[in-house]
Amino acid sequence: MNIMNDLNILPDPPETWQAKISRLVRDVFLPYAVPYVIPAFLSWKVSRGLHVDPNDKISSLQAEIRRLKFEIENFHGHITDTQQKEYQKHIQMNRDLDAISNMLEERQDIYCSPFKHKETRLKLEKKLREYVVERPYERELKLFSGIEEILEKDCHCGTDRSENGCLMWVYMELWRTRARLNMQENVILKMRAYDLKGKKSKLME
Repeated sequence: MNIMNDLNILPDPPETWQAKISRLVRDVFLPYAVPYVIPAFLSWKVSRGLHVDPNDKISSLQAEIRRLKFEIENFHGHITDTQQKEYQKHIQMNRDLDAISNMLEERQDIYCSPFKHKETRLKLEKKLREYVVERPYERELKLFSGIEEILEKDCHCGTDRSENGCLMWVYMELWRTRARLNMQENVILKMRAYDLKGKKSKLME
């Protein structure tokens, strides 16, 4: 039976304008617009979600400023403390060098005097060797090797006690210069260690 020729079947009613719009949206707009609309919508949502209140940003920056100022104060305090400790060590080293200088001067006076016994000089030389070996910084300043060379080679005698000795005074200046450099190098090394420790702690955060 041919439906097209069936007069009993009523023709479809004419399409309304609302139906036409719905069909166009379904058949034309959605297939082509959805791939663009959805990403744009999601991007908009994300940007809305990432929006930061200016007051929150200011508070965050102020907190960072406080943290940095705290680090600066700690660093300055560390420098001051390190310098103070190394300076105290330097003072002690100079006191020890003064003691060594006095013993060398006395030893040279005995060496240059025809009236003083050799045995007294040998006892003083032994005391001098023991004293420098006990210094915690003996290796840094190379005290013992210098003392041995002085006792072996310094034969200079002047007209009085203050003019006795030659090599020993050069060594005394060398040791004092090394002591000062040692103090400065220790401060630098401790500052580097402090800086390295700070960098490691930041990496672990």
